[in-house]
Amino acid sequence: MTLTAVAIAALSVSSPAAAQLRRSSPSSAGSYDPPSGELPFVGTAQAVCGSPTGGEAQCLSDVLHPSGVAPAATSPTGLAPSVIEGVYGYTSASRAGAGQTIAIVDAYNDPYAASDLNAFSAEYGLPLECTGGSAPPSCFDFTQVDQTGGSNLPAGDANWSLEISLDIEWAHALAPAASIQLVEATNSSLPNLLAAEQYAAADASYVSNSWGTGEFSGETNYDSSFSTPGVSYFVAAGDSGGEVEWPSSSPEVISVGGTSLKFGSGNNLSQESAWSSGGGGCSSYEAASAFQLTGSVNCGGRRATPDLSLDADPASGVSVYDSYAYNGQSGWWTVGGTSASTPMVTAEAAVAGADLGASYLYASPSYIALRDITAGSNGYLALAGYDLATGLGSWSFTPGAPTSLGASANPGGLALSWSAPSGAQATSYSIWRGPIAGGETTELATLSAPTTTYSDTSATGGSTYYYEVRASNNLGTGPVSNEASATMGNFHTVVFDANGGSGTMPAETEDTAAPLTSNAFSRVGYAFYGWNTAANGSGASYADGATYSFKASTTFYAKWTEMVSNPPSSPRVTGLLPSSGPVAGGTRVTITGTGFLTSPGATTVKFGSTRAKAVSCSSATSCVATSPAKASGEVDVELTTAAGRSSNSSADRFSFVPEPSLSLVGPGFGPKKGGTKVTIRGGNFVGKLSVYFGVDQAKAVHVISSSELTATTPPGSGTVYVVLSGPGGSTKKSPAARFSFVRPPTVTAVTPSIGLRTGDSNAVIRGSNFVGTVSVYFGARKAAWFLVVSPSEIIAMASPKPGAVYVTVRAAGGSSKKTRKSRFSFVALSVLPVYRR
Repeated sequence: MTLTAVAIAALSVSSPAAAQLRRSSPSSAGSYDPPSGELPFVGTAQAVCGSPTGGEAQCLSDVLHPSGVAPAATSPTGLAPSVIEGVYGYTSASRAGAGQTIAIVDAYNDPYAASDLNAFSAEYGLPLECTGGSAPPSCFDFTQVDQTGGSNLPAGDANWSLEISLDIEWAHALAPAASIQLVEATNSSLPNLLAAEQYAAADASYVSNSWGTGEFSGETNYDSSFSTPGVSYFVAAGDSGGEVEWPSSSPEVISVGGTSLKFGSGNNLSQESAWSSGGGGCSSYEAASAFQLTGSVNCGGRRATPDLSLDADPASGVSVYDSYAYNGQSGWWTVGGTSASTPMVTAEAAVAGADLGASYLYASPSYIALRDITAGSNGYLALAGYDLATGLGSWSFTPGAPTSLGASANPGGLALSWSAPSGAQATSYSIWRGPIAGGETTELATLSAPTTTYSDTSATGGSTYYYEVRASNNLGTGPVSNEASATMGNFHTVVFDANGGSGTMPAETEDTAAPLTSNAFSRVGYAFYGWNTAANGSGASYADGATYSFKASTTFYAKWTEMVSNPPSSPRVTGLLPSSGPVAGGTRVTITGTGFLTSPGATTVKFGSTRAKAVSCSSATSCVATSPAKASGEVDVELTTAAGRSSNSSADRFSFVPEPSLSLVGPGFGPKKGGTKVTIRGGNFVGKLSVYFGVDQAKAVHVISSSELTATTPPGSGTVYVVLSGPGGSTKKSPAARFSFVRPPTVTAVTPSIGLRTGDSNAVIRGSNFVGTVSVYFGARKAAWFLVVSPSEIIAMASPKPGAVYVTVRAAGGSSKKTRKSRFSFVALSVLPVYRR
């Protein structure tokens, strides 16, 4: 969008009351007392940029002033990148974000941005800025430009400098191999910030905006500033609890809210809750996108914010290094605000390589691992599902907290049960126990998911125990569950003989005479015989129901007699994993149920009418069989033993899926950095499909129909085959399934390199990789017209603008870089050179 003089004037005279961001006065950041430097700090949070005037925006960072110490320090005071990575399960790889460019849009100039970013990187072992011919991923590219992409940087501002340091340092912290482009608007007026926004989208696929203003009438006219195809925009939701800001309220952007982190013993995350000052609510002017209208959002057809959230509470703030003196102090700061959560979410999108718009974020099933936040409030309560406090939750690759933990006593010990957490899928659960509330310091066991029950058989009779459960996956461990407690009664161990197993008697007190009963046990095909105090039957014998006076803990042995008259039952199927496979057969299927016989050949398996091969039963409840070749369709899997045949049910259905085919990949080329949304057509797109470009798996696969899907390319190089893999097998390699990763275009010469300010100046642009959909820009303005002569030559007419600009070519491989060879100057007629014979 081009801002005309009329539009600029309209923004400048907007009502201050409508456009001004309402800020609360500085307040306590909390009272959590950290046992170590990696945990949240106590102090007072203060807005960095203050309140804006009409037509202006403010930065949305909050600096923490700890109690009893100087505001800034010579060493880090906030959370380190490794802590944030651990909380959310993000990768710590130095190559994370390689091939992607993140643009940071801020106001004013930070003259020490590059050196401060390198100081931050050196402190935390991150790649430094590339210099002297070095190249990523051992280093990263950093550029700092004005709002039109030039080198005429604006005046410095100490407040916005701290904001800039926060933005670039934490975008780099979580995407260390991504290129960072800092675009500095002349000042904090909306026209200048939106001009910077237009330029930021020229070279970056991800744009982070940690600024905003109160909503105002007419804001919808400027939403198009955030609508460049293939570019993902992220905007801070604001730091005034339960209030809505623009451009966070624009349906074109992802609105990023805030959460608060609390840590327990051992620096373990104990809770993530809504940050009390996080922005959010229903827009007064913006309509909801179709993706919010079909979800659980309820704003009466209006846009709801935020969309998702991340750590923003200054009390759990992050470390920032800033040498441009803020309030007379320079060095390390602890900083929060949705200015912190926004560049972190932007960085994670770049690492994922996803075109992250509303359609991607609100997809069902979700493409993103979202941890539902159900604690805390910003004026709106954090609830299950979408809410106006944290949106869909935090973007986390580690599980959330297990819920509904309960504990109860039974004869065998204390029984625990809980519900699976939200967020990323758990692969294991750790059980923690303690003798007092909040003192769960002993890890009892680690269980593989999906098990959500545990029996603590080591509990001592008469004692009370407190429990918590944590969920983990291969990326990390999530917050703790709610606390549960129970008191263990006295019990006595009972051991079966060779015909039985082991178990426990019902709870009995040690000083009260009580009958010995067999009620704790039952075994099909066996009858209880009696009790004895010795395993070999040489001790005192007691009949069932006899009374024994317990004076001390006693071990009893139970005798069981086999009943030949009780025949085994017919097999029953309760589940198949997987429940589908290709028509060619060969799928190893795990069958669960009851009544399976383990002797070789004693259990046979049929898929429909066809007998399976390679049948192996490891227990009475589990068999593995290899599916035969069959025509496409669904069949029942039947098991047969000497006792009979399993009955058909919905649990034994297996689907034979035809092999997918691929007939078109479009477009057939894209940049090496990835991020191209490709449409793939073919047939038999059934079940969960994975898409590979060469050996690299695509992200953001969205199946539209059985013959069409879209996928976002990963980073790559050269020409590769596109392969679809699913339950029906994989597609064949063919000429129609090829995709080329194209290098970015280069501009090596612009001839002539000067033209008239009045326009009508043609130039020949030479370079390379002018392929695919091509566009030409003189500065921020698109060429009046152009002709692509060849992949290395373009003729273009310059769109006039006073001064010197860079000529940029955008093509399938991305955008050309700005070099001295790509400069073009618009001059008055009087200064054009005169050529004489």
